[in-house]
Amino acid sequence: MGRFGTYTAAALLVSSGLDEVLRSSGESLRPKVIHASTRPTGVVWDGAVGGSFLIGGPTKCSESSIDSNVCTAYLLKWTYAGQVDFAAEGPVGGVDYPRTYQEFREWFPDDASCAEYLADLRWPEGFRCPVCGGDKAWRTSTRHWKCTDCGRKTSVTAGTIFHRTRTPLSTWFAAIWLVTSQRNGASAQTQNLHDMLGLGSYETAWAWLHKLRRAMVRPDRDLLSGVVEVDESFVGGRATGKQGASTDKVPVMIAVERLGTQVNRKLVLGRVRLGVADAPGSKQVVDFARTTVEPGSLIRTDGARMFRVLADEGFTHEYTSGYSAPEPGHVTLPGPHRIASLLKRWNAGTHHYRVEREHLQYHLDEFAFRFNRRRSKARGMLFYRLLQQSVNTDPHPLAELIGGTAASHHIESEDADSLSSNTFGEF
Repeated sequence: MGRFGTYTAAALLVSSGLDEVLRSSGESLRPKVIHASTRPTGVVWDGAVGGSFLIGGPTKCSESSIDSNVCTAYLLKWTYAGQVDFAAEGPVGGVDYPRTYQEFREWFPDDASCAEYLADLRWPEGFRCPVCGGDKAWRTSTRHWKCTDCGRKTSVTAGTIFHRTRTPLSTWFAAIWLVTSQRNGASAQTQNLHDMLGLGSYETAWAWLHKLRRAMVRPDRDLLSGVVEVDESFVGGRATGKQGASTDKVPVMIAVERLGTQVNRKLVLGRVRLGVADAPGSKQVVDFARTTVEPGSLIRTDGARMFRVLADEGFTHEYTSGYSAPEPGHVTLPGPHRIASLLKRWNAGTHHYRVEREHLQYHLDEFAFRFNRRRSKARGMLFYRLLQQSVNTDPHPLAELIGGTAASHHIESEDADSLSSNTFGEF
């Protein structure tokens, strides 16, 4: 999928040669980057030593519109050695998403460019009517799509987190870039999001961030696999004279992939999943393990007997009793302890310990979103992924956000009305 429209790449037959293609497209023979916003119906040459190029036109084209020496193919990779190979699948920086802030400003100068980009993400295979599923539509003067089959009019923002927004899409895009380009994220209050974007009120900035947090988890995301460590931690204020489960803190369930240990004994972790439990030490954490870990994986836990049913359900289960272990818990189960430590530090630095109980799960979702993409080479990739998920996420009106209504992908939890609005003094 390319920017501002779906393209079918076509590869030139070897008989014509790359130089001839470059001349025929009117482009310089010197390799250069052509931004997708100015992409011609010809060649896109990317890279200084090697690169990739697209040759062709729109997805649906007649045979007469294609030159005889061009055939339908995929994005190809070219090297100066004369080799042509298939390019790696997935979004490409500078083509599918902006890599830098300068590119971001160049790509999205107005609302029209933002709307076209959203349409490309929402309908990567072309327009689909939300009512009849038709694939043909025409654009109205109000920038809506009108289905030619049923006559239903729809907009690119309808049914998404941008539903009926009165704020320019360019401001939404700026907010998403700000949230994803900073490794620690942004807070509506401590980072003055409403001041920087001119939103006018703290409530608007708060609602936007919570809408984005609900888009940070894909319902169909892959399960954890390999070696997975599962444990609990506790979130809440100070509990003088009390420890662990005897406090009023909220139990947080943690499952993290353990990829191994490097030569220098540095802990190597993979993806993480987090969930809020109703009560400490309950069987809910066993259900959490079942729903987040792929069957056949190795699950490591502490010595709690409730975990031992996992061995009969297609998992390989290893446990170490904390009472008899010669080493402390952060050594026998280092993954969950590391995640709990990073989670608390993130909350202290970004949110200044202010996380309300009914919204805790969505803050955990944001932490998981960032942690699982921490190795991304370009922050623009996070911008792309969040926008991609935003157009597939329900609107979530303000009344629902204030109530902290749990989404369907979370583990079973108490009714939101039964949870107190306690703001934690310390995470």
